[in-house]
Amino acid sequence: MFDQAYARRTAGSGGLHAYPDPEVFTAETPLGHYQGITDQVKMSDTPGAYRHILLPRGACRPEWLPVA
Repeated sequence: MFDQAYARRTAGSGGLHAYPDPEVFTAETPLGHYQGITDQVKMSDTPGAYRHILLPRGACRPEWLPVA
C-alpha cells in the first residue's frame, strides 16, 4: 500500500509528520495516585474522558440494574 522508503523518510521529519509529545495526566484512584498518558489519536465518537481511571474489581457498591 505504501512506499516503505518514503514512509521511513517522512515519519518524524517535522511539521505535520512530527511525533507529538505525549499528554500526561494524573488522578487519584481507589488504587492510589496514578499518572498516565492520554491517547495520541483523537476519535470523534468516543468520550474525551472516562469517569473511572483505575477501579479494582468489586470496588463499586452492589446495586440492582434498572429493568429495561
